[in-house]
Amino acid sequence: MVEAKKKQKVLRNVLEGIFLVVVFAVIGYFILGQALLPDEMEESYRRCEAFDAQWYQVFDDGRREPVTIPGECQTTPGEPYVIETTLGDVAQGSALSFYSLKQDMKIYIGDSLRTEYSTKNTRMFGNCSPRSYVFVDICREDSGKTLRVEIVSESSHAGTVKQIYYGDKAAIWHFYIEGNILSLGITAFVLILSAIVIISCTVVRIRTKKDVSIFYFGWSMFLLSSWLIAQSDMRQLLFKNISVIGDVAMACSTLFLMPLAMYFNVIFGKRYERECLTFEILTLVNCITSNALVLSGTTDSSAVVPMNFILLGIGCFYILRALCRDWKKGYIKNYRLVLVGFCFLLVAGVIQAVTYFFQGVSYVGGVVALGVLLTLLTSIADWIIKWFKLGKEKEQLSIEVNEKNLKMERLSYQAMETLANTIDAKDNYTRGHSTRVAKYAREIAKRMGKDEKTQNSIYFMGLLHDIGKIGIKDDIINKPGLLTDEEFSSIRRHSTIGYDILRDMSEISNIEKGARWHHERYDGTGYPDGLKGDEIPEYARIICVADAYDAMTSKRSYRDAMPQLKVRNEIVKGRGTQFDPMIADVILNIMDEDTEYTLREGA
Repeated sequence: MVEAKKKQKVLRNVLEGIFLVVVFAVIGYFILGQALLPDEMEESYRRCEAFDAQWYQVFDDGRREPVTIPGECQTTPGEPYVIETTLGDVAQGSALSFYSLKQDMKIYIGDSLRTEYSTKNTRMFGNCSPRSYVFVDICREDSGKTLRVEIVSESSHAGTVKQIYYGDKAAIWHFYIEGNILSLGITAFVLILSAIVIISCTVVRIRTKKDVSIFYFGWSMFLLSSWLIAQSDMRQLLFKNISVIGDVAMACSTLFLMPLAMYFNVIFGKRYERECLTFEILTLVNCITSNALVLSGTTDSSAVVPMNFILLGIGCFYILRALCRDWKKGYIKNYRLVLVGFCFLLVAGVIQAVTYFFQGVSYVGGVVALGVLLTLLTSIADWIIKWFKLGKEKEQLSIEVNEKNLKMERLSYQAMETLANTIDAKDNYTRGHSTRVAKYAREIAKRMGKDEKTQNSIYFMGLLHDIGKIGIKDDIINKPGLLTDEEFSSIRRHSTIGYDILRDMSEISNIEKGARWHHERYDGTGYPDGLKGDEIPEYARIICVADAYDAMTSKRSYRDAMPQLKVRNEIVKGRGTQFDPMIADVILNIMDEDTEYTLREGA
């Protein structure tokens, strides 16, 4: 058997090794193949280039002034303007791609309107069409014709014209996707990961009833990654109505700072809760105000973006001030990984702010997405480390508590045994009786299938079943001859005295009932209450059998220990009258196994 297991282990190790070799071989083949082998992509997917032409801005008075595209044209928000150029030789099945930066566009080839982009009738809120790629199909017959573009926008980007691309439509889309796939993939991964974090932490919060810091960070990253996806240039490939997605992006971008503040509040141990609450209120007010202004058409979303950066700056100031305080007090060692993650997020935020204010770029996908991913990963790592550390601390605490409980149990056990021995010492002929009854009762309970806790409870009941004898005079207990009726009546009182002594001992449930009813008989002729059958608690019925067995197998003032066969006959005789039949059968089985008659006094 051992040899077979060793062979299986060797085979398992070999299979795992082969598996890893195959996986790495596939990965290596992929990398080398893409790097070294010839290109097999269709040529049409490569026909994409910047559309370089001489453009002119056409004014209402007929003037035509040259403009550089990409670049800025002369206009004001809300005022339409026109740019035009002349198409050169056009390949059949080609397309031109324009980038609408919150602009409505009408594109003419010659005198024909080929494409129109406006979401005026398809959006619920706002006064600008969302950013989008606008394609116009052209063919060989369009060569030499005038390309005319009419543009109007209410946004601050009204006069901005982005790079125009020419080529096969699929190739242009391939170019756009290739430029965005990495940041979009990272962002999608962050979105899924943050959703998993939120769900996992929700379960933990429900079970433990405690704050889980990364729960709030998960929400912050979920909102931030949602904003990144909603702002992505690929959104028109992912969503049916990008106007709605633009509104969602606005809400996410103004709200993600709120759970971020809640996260740092927990990380800082709620030492700076007043500052965090103040920042959360500011964030919420900004979110409601900004979205109300944009959705009502009062202003454009780009007009409220600076407020987000201002809030981000305030938040960074609060965090940096808290970090400096914690550095002095030595608290910072508790969240070093979080600090590393915060640095990633801070760098991404600075790059986003710089590109927005100095280059007019509203979304730096790859940089921000990577910053968010690294921040989330460091926060998850910090949480996992703290979780395992907490688990080890709990395990150590549990070990210490268990050791203390064991010590207390030992003390309780010793105290009870001492008390039981004191009780037995009152009778010259019953020394060790209580301990033996306790052992027999526990063995019976074990054979009846009781759990360990119940077995121990019955053991302690057996130890103290005769505690009431403390209240009986020694000369009655040790009388060598027969007892008078009055003396026997006094002896019988030990069961109720024991009940009164033990009824306030809450550590062992029902221990007082074992003392009161261990002299009840199954046929109802016992004392003190004359209970019958199942009216007698099971633990009392067990002690009754164990008590009677020890009485018969021990030396008494009026006789020696009875032979085992006679004891067996007496138990059979009392089966169903004095004893519960099932429990009597258990002690009989024990006796049958005890061929050397070791279960008796002095054996």
